[in-house]
Amino acid sequence: MAKKIVISGGSGFMGHALIDLFRQEGYNMLVLSRRPDKHTDIPTNTVKFKQWDARNLNGWVKELDGASAVINLAGENLSSGFWTEKRKHKLLHSRIDATRAILEAIRKVGKPPEVMIQASAIGYYGSRGDEILDETSHRGEGFLADLCEQWERTAAEVEKLGVRLVRLRFGLVLGGNGGLLQRMTIPYQLFAGFHFGNNDQWMSWVHRHDVVNSILFAMQHKEMKGVANVTAPEPILFREFLQQLGKQLHRPSWLYIPPVLLRAFLGQMAEETIFTSQRIIPGKLMELGYSFAFSSIDLALRDILNS
Repeated sequence: MAKKIVISGGSGFMGHALIDLFRQEGYNMLVLSRRPDKHTDIPTNTVKFKQWDARNLNGWVKELDGASAVINLAGENLSSGFWTEKRKHKLLHSRIDATRAILEAIRKVGKPPEVMIQASAIGYYGSRGDEILDETSHRGEGFLADLCEQWERTAAEVEKLGVRLVRLRFGLVLGGNGGLLQRMTIPYQLFAGFHFGNNDQWMSWVHRHDVVNSILFAMQHKEMKGVANVTAPEPILFREFLQQLGKQLHRPSWLYIPPVLLRAFLGQMAEETIFTSQRIIPGKLMELGYSFAFSSIDLALRDILNS
């Protein structure tokens, strides 16, 4: 009998790739999503979709009973709007509410899932300049650090229910058909490649292929628990990323955007995303033997942009 997985937030940028991987691995899935219609192209023989507002328990609790894993990706998109106080409240509580709903559902079933894979982010570490960071590094400062800490602390309650918990701190995920890279390539395609400041901040990135495969790795390796950074083992300076992007697209990077303009327009969001510096190593994944398919930025961009 095929094993069963419950995925919350499965219609986002990573959802389609994750579903494809688990279908190939022979798993049955229930995907909880606000937009299940985004996956109408997926055969439903091994994948069921349930519309979910990330708060209620209606109609899906029983699916957790005896499941191999629950994978919690639910949460509002961090880059889909300005960080007003109202918006920040929504970003935080969309994650906390979804996690609490999953915890409540687990409490109601006779046989809890074997493992809970909890999404988090490297925003936990804040901006740290040239400091090399791994899973033992302390939390940083700022809204994202606070959001990630509260998100992870909420999920930690599942361990009291006897469920193995893996908290994956994702770096900047690069992939085709969405996400950061799609937004950044548009100016280059219009011959308006850009740069700003010295671009000497560190960028900890990861190919979407390695994101979904690290989730599978965490699920299948029972010795893995606690926090794991999901970032390529070779972080780069942002200026090197822009150079590589222009090179792969055969486009110049001539448009200079004054940093003060971005700070004035995006405020705190610019400080904690565009100008943050994070030099992060995926210590736990490497220690346990995970092999990154895309460890260098040139290989990753070549694969994404040419596929």
